Amino acid sequence: MSENFPIRTICVLLLAIFSIKANAKIYHVGTSKENITIQSVLSLLAPGDVVLVDGDATYSSEVTLTKSGTELAPITIKGLKINGKRPLLSGGTGKYGFNVTADFYIIEGFEITGKSKAAIGHYANGIMVRDCVIHDNPRDGIMGYGSYSGSLTVEYCELYHNGENYTDKIFAAHQIYMATDELAYPDAVFRLQYCYIHDGNGGNNVKSRSGRTEIYYNWIESAGYHGLELIGFDLPDNLKANAATLREDGDVVGNVIIASAPWSCARVGGDKPDAASYGRFRFVNNTFILNGPDDAVRMHEGVNTIEFYNNVVYNNLPDENSKVFNEIEMNWLDGRQVKGSNNWIQTGTNNIPPELTETIYGTNPGFVDAATNNFKLMATSPLINKGNPSPGTISNYPFLNPLIPPAYYPPTRALQVKPAQKRPSDGAIDIGAYEF
Repeated sequence: MSENFPIRTICVLLLAIFSIKANAKIYHVGTSKENITIQSVLSLLAPGDVVLVDGDATYSSEVTLTKSGTELAPITIKGLKINGKRPLLSGGTGKYGFNVTADFYIIEGFEITGKSKAAIGHYANGIMVRDCVIHDNPRDGIMGYGSYSGSLTVEYCELYHNGENYTDKIFAAHQIYMATDELAYPDAVFRLQYCYIHDGNGGNNVKSRSGRTEIYYNWIESAGYHGLELIGFDLPDNLKANAATLREDGDVVGNVIIASAPWSCARVGGDKPDAASYGRFRFVNNTFILNGPDDAVRMHEGVNTIEFYNNVVYNNLPDENSKVFNEIEMNWLDGRQVKGSNNWIQTGTNNIPPELTETIYGTNPGFVDAATNNFKLMATSPLINKGNPSPGTISNYPFLNPLIPPAYYPPTRALQVKPAQKRPSDGAIDIGAYEF
């Protein structure tokens, strides 16, 4: 009897999944459809349902999602291109395009602009935002606070002209601002993959206070401040949390990140003394491009570990103030914990961690054409076959579930059409985001 139990359980689960799919409904929204607004179908939705929204039309007001799907049967709201145009969420009442307060949704195929709070507000769990173009929102593009926010995946999206620098230079709005609820969702993950994020109006291109942040295969450039900021919790976001509630970690793999002078490709740790993450941060097979007095990685407040493997650090405008690691404003949780190898670093760049081994120095990484932002490799590149295929971790403070090896390329300064291009594998890994 016990031997048959798993089989019966699997059969019951399969029947449940099929019955959900069989009962799921498809709702059509458009100016010539029975449902002319997205809001008109929201109260009818159930797990597995699909809402198809016609493009080449503008839908105003805020779309607030309050009825949840399930992990096995999320609710999908998908924009359909008409005459080559997506459905546009713009203007009208409401601070958000989508205000997501219910779990397990897929939001796909929209253009969202001009929202006073954010294009997408994320206050739920199990949310996917895919193939959306988010631009010219005067505050954040995508925003989630540390209360009520669980896991979020953003993929195949383009974000630009979002964010704002405040006049006091203390606070800002960002292209993406994401945090997770450390008490309600201690295992939550914010994952950003296959996205093109560029030309921010202010703030950081990506700012995350999430318990775990995964930044995979993105092209990130021209931020107001830092390309990435992976830092600790913020007390107003997590009213019941404290610095000891959860460690915030970040895995950054296979990206092109271009710094905006005088900032950094990535800043990690914290943005205030009482908001340090003391997290573990891992950078593998990234192409870091500096433009003068920039840093590849700037550490601020508290950090536990840094792992740094197979990265390129190249400066378009070589400057004596450029740094690989900027550690001026940081504190180590338990002494200096750095591990890494097989990085290519431009000669003349400062603050190279002594713990990095097998470092290759030079003036030319062998890009096809750095002047036109083509960072793929020529046949003569010194990066070819020089990577570490099995990056290690720090034994006392291991980085859990690391991504290795990188399997895809980032988009090339354009909205990535699904699927992403696979990164070739010939048994010997190259340094940087691209494989020859």
